[in-house]
Amino acid sequence: VVIISAAIVDDLSGWMIFAVILGMMGRQATHGVAIGLTIALTLGFVAVMLSVGRLVIRKLVPWLQAYTSWPGGVLSFCLSLAMFCAAFTEWIGIHAIFGAFIAGVTLGDTPHLRRRTRDIIDQFVSYFFAPLFFASIGLKLNFAANFDGRLILLVLGIACLGKIIGCSFGARIGGFDWRHSLAVGVGMNARGAMEIVLGLLALQAHIIDARMFVALVMVALFTSLSSGPLMQLLLRNR
Repeated sequence: VVIISAAIVDDLSGWMIFAVILGMMGRQATHGVAIGLTIALTLGFVAVMLSVGRLVIRKLVPWLQAYTSWPGGVLSFCLSLAMFCAAFTEWIGIHAIFGAFIAGVTLGDTPHLRRRTRDIIDQFVSYFFAPLFFASIGLKLNFAANFDGRLILLVLGIACLGKIIGCSFGARIGGFDWRHSLAVGVGMNARGAMEIVLGLLALQAHIIDARMFVALVMVALFTSLSSGPLMQLLLRNR
């Protein structure tokens, strides 16, 4: 829960900083929404979804499970909510994946969602949407021609040291012992779809070049694959 909560704040801050950078470059958010309004709408969206939205969904899910066919009714609601949130964040100038992420966090918080329903959603996303997303990334540029081993190692070293050290000290200040603090740092070090999407937007805005984008993708893959085993190693019973 600590890692997920920190990841939400981390991703939200990252999107805000990226939006400000685009604004400083003379760009405006999608559909002409000004950068200041984008930030305000994003903060408001997150606040509403994690407060009022959570309460509404907690009341609505039991009704859906009681009066609609299972699992179609609940799955349709979850997909519609994710699509609506994605469309809203895309409209205000933040990538659609952030809206879908917040929708997932809000849905996952309800205790009334059946475990089988969670498993179906997880498998559908993991084995259908995720491969499409990564395939679309791979089609955008030649990874072999833009592969720079030294740049990848440099970015990986800076990324891992900054995230693990910073988050571990933050967890330690928050009251965790050193072993669990390191586990928080390792867990926060995982960089997945959010970072790849930010890298892709930065590439499209000509903030970074293809070599740097390939380095960011490789760092995201390495940290995502390594964080789980490292956390298990740190948290295993002694």
